[in-house]
Amino acid sequence: MSNTDTARKVLVVDDEELVRKTIGAIFEEFGFNVIEAANGQEGLQVFSRESPDIVFTDLRMPIMNGFTFITRLKEISPDTPVIVISGVGDVHDAVEAIRLGAWDYVTKPVEMIECLDIVIQRVMERARLIAENKLYQEHLEELVKQRTDELRDSEIRFRTLFESANDAIILIHNDRIISCNRKTLELFRCSQNEILNRTMLSFSPLRQPSGVFSRDAHEERMIVALSGCPQFYEWRYSRSNEEIFDVEISLNRLEFHGDLFLQAIMRDITDRKEVQ
Repeated sequence: MSNTDTARKVLVVDDEELVRKTIGAIFEEFGFNVIEAANGQEGLQVFSRESPDIVFTDLRMPIMNGFTFITRLKEISPDTPVIVISGVGDVHDAVEAIRLGAWDYVTKPVEMIECLDIVIQRVMERARLIAENKLYQEHLEELVKQRTDELRDSEIRFRTLFESANDAIILIHNDRIISCNRKTLELFRCSQNEILNRTMLSFSPLRQPSGVFSRDAHEERMIVALSGCPQFYEWRYSRSNEEIFDVEISLNRLEFHGDLFLQAIMRDITDRKEVQ
């Protein structure tokens, strides 16, 4: 991990002291400040006091179990990364925890530092993407409220932010791409004329790595995002030369003057996928 993580704090919630110490020791090697709690109730108190950047929690604990803890924590801080510590045979519990708002899970015993490192990097990258997405969305909402000269000045500032972003940003209306930034053209290796008025599905292979048909998964993501539920997922695309690449997508609904749009922020994760 990079040195930027040295000031971050992690909360480890588990009723087994040995588990807390084991995970805490690993995080300390990564440069995190480690704080602990023995159950969900204590975890909520520590979280309110310490405001950690990431939370690890067991599910089966006395006083307040992990399921209730995750539910309460998401009410307080919905964007805080939560990673579940699950037993090898408790996959169904881990899936239920993710449904409640957890971002990922690791299995006991937590001994593989490399595997844990990958999980931590993945959730922290997603947290960064969410924070940046909020900034983009706040700026877009600001533009809508401006008038005349004020609006024109704001549009220039937004266009500068839009074009200088490190991630690909696409604006979608009625499933068609109506605007994109420079990073998008670099990612797909095409011109603006080649991408505008097309669908994101048109750049997708027939199936995704999981085996699901791209069309089915794409339509489902679009419907859910338009309903107001942000989507965070990995997707595979192919360029015009049939070169395959993987991205992580944040898909969010935007509303302007009663009309609905979708904003997709994409980051190339091809190298990371190859390493994994």
